[in-house]
Amino acid sequence: MIEISTARLKSYIKFLSKVSRSRNVMPVLGMVKLELANDILTFTSTNSEATIIITDKLNEYSYDKNSDNEIKSTEKNFSALIPMKTLSELVNVISSDTVKIKEEIEGDNISVSISHGKSKSKMKSMPVDDFPTVQHEEKKALFTVKDNEWINISPLSSFAMSTDISRPVLNTVHVKSQGKYIIFESAEGATASRYFADITAYDNFDINIPGHSFKLIDNLNVMTFGLYSGNKLYVESKLMFGGSIEMIFLLDESGQYPNLDIIVPTDETIKYHVNTKEIKNIIKRASIFQDLDALVFCGDGNNLIICATSNAYGNTTDTVELEEKGLVFEIGYDKSQIGTIIANMKGSRTKIYHGNSSSSITVISSIPGHYCLLAPVIPEKKHGKK
Repeated sequence: MIEISTARLKSYIKFLSKVSRSRNVMPVLGMVKLELANDILTFTSTNSEATIIITDKLNEYSYDKNSDNEIKSTEKNFSALIPMKTLSELVNVISSDTVKIKEEIEGDNISVSISHGKSKSKMKSMPVDDFPTVQHEEKKALFTVKDNEWINISPLSSFAMSTDISRPVLNTVHVKSQGKYIIFESAEGATASRYFADITAYDNFDINIPGHSFKLIDNLNVMTFGLYSGNKLYVESKLMFGGSIEMIFLLDESGQYPNLDIIVPTDETIKYHVNTKEIKNIIKRASIFQDLDALVFCGDGNNLIICATSNAYGNTTDTVELEEKGLVFEIGYDKSQIGTIIANMKGSRTKIYHGNSSSSITVISSIPGHYCLLAPVIPEKKHGKK
């Protein structure tokens, strides 16, 4: 019998349940595998595209020291498959500090009992051989993320990702080594987001991580990313309550990711800064005009003027005084696209720059290392100007 703290088990289940699917044509994918072997307790869940494995050493647990039989039984090797959903719901209502897990065999049937206080629940195990095999292949570390940097990397590099299934490579986050940086980027149509992380790569690489898998990667204190042979990404880390976690994801091989380097503008004739909070509010006000498709940004030499026109509701104009003088330009942006990019600006001031042409790609940035690319629309066409 293994005695584990409830908080510790809950933390494990929080991770494991991310990939387990209770409603699936393959019931085994709704299971979590428990395995005790060589003094290592392992929890595994998978959905065939993503796998999460949590391991913990037996000697890190607390045992009932009053019974030699219980100590011996904890050292026995066993494996079982139990429903992830049932285990999660059960553990969430446990109020005691510890939980006891025990394998119980009745004839050919294997069950796992969960005991706490005076309560005991028992779940029948599915055949363990039905669970997808996790191959231990040759692995190669790529880079390590430290100091909670994933808090910025994850949302800022993935928000522009496409959901168009006709181009599956754009349903991924593209990650590559480039000089002293590792670049995380996503793109959809006229927008792209690029995050240059100041992280040293252990080797050169260029991979596409499916978006649904990328979003499963939680922010942990220190995370090592690497590759298994067979086109699989792994992410390893230590957990706060003890134990280790390994997340394994199939990488996308549907095609080569577009080279965003070639569309970054080299002409920065128009360059100015705005207060991030102010421009966010301006775009929110403009969005009230619901039949509006585009916003026009104009420079009159002293100010930035943001115009929105609606056939049904009229128009709105906001004027922002610029520190940079002498800028004269007119460029239009899709309301939804510019709104999404500005909403993801995290700094107090946002830098916007582009060339003189109304068709110039625009770069928008508010914190070091994060740059968004936006293709403009033609204001005259969008607003019916003569």
